Amino acid sequence: QKTKKEFKGHYTLVTFPLLKLSRKKPEETAEEIGNYLSQQSTIIAAYNVIKGFLNLTISSRVWTALLEEINSKPEFGFTPVADEAPLY
Repeated sequence: QKTKKEFKGHYTLVTFPLLKLSRKKPEETAEEIGNYLSQQSTIIAAYNVIKGFLNLTISSRVWTALLEEINSKPEFGFTPVADEAPLY
């Protein structure tokens, strides 16, 4: 889910459903996942934990690459008209 505006991050992972599996406190579970993701992935630039909610910040390089990919496709955002289109 998107991170609430009052917290830093782009996306939030709710760790409560994972507690049975981790057998740890929500904060510990979130911290371990955040630490792993930040060390193993170049997608995550930073993370913070607030009461079992893991707030993830996506790397600027990821956003830049996405925008460059979108920019390279002139047809991006357009849907071709087809006979079976509902508004045709």
